[in-house]
Amino acid sequence: MLYLAVAFTAFVAAILFAKQFFAWPLLIATPFALVQVTYDWKGRRRVLLPELAGAIAIASLAPALALGAGWGWPASLALWAVMIARSTPAIVYVRACLARLHGKSVSTLPVWVVHALAIAVVAALARAGVAPQLGVVAMVILLVRAVGGIYLHGVTPKQLGFSEIAFGTITVLAVVFGSLFQL
Repeated sequence: MLYLAVAFTAFVAAILFAKQFFAWPLLIATPFALVQVTYDWKGRRRVLLPELAGAIAIASLAPALALGAGWGWPASLALWAVMIARSTPAIVYVRACLARLHGKSVSTLPVWVVHALAIAVVAALARAGVAPQLGVVAMVILLVRAVGGIYLHGVTPKQLGFSEIAFGTITVLAVVFGSLFQL
């Protein structure tokens, strides 16, 4: 109950002190969150659809925070797209790696396709001037990670998870520094 009270108080404070209304991305993401929660309730959380839906939903926090800080809608939505472009390939990649670790035959084509799409989306956003060029560099790094990492043997799920945390951090830092320094 304490956590709920703290969260509610923080949300009210955010509404009161935000430079503009920021909850639209959260509202837009609600159906995605409901998909993830529904699958979770049914005990089917390790299925691709709820994993992707949950990632899209949680990524909506980025544009909500950006809007609350006074960013415009185009840049805020681009930030959401960049976060989705980071998480979607990561989910497909990790699922493929885990399948290989369990001795299953895995096609690498979906891994490459989703990484290529992520690069294309972030490059288009950068070309439009709403996302930093360093975001494209981060997506290319993720592709290189996938090309090399998909064939590694002896990697534990724990090691894979920690490496994805590191690559996620690299992506966020690339977007932050790219935005701050117009790179």
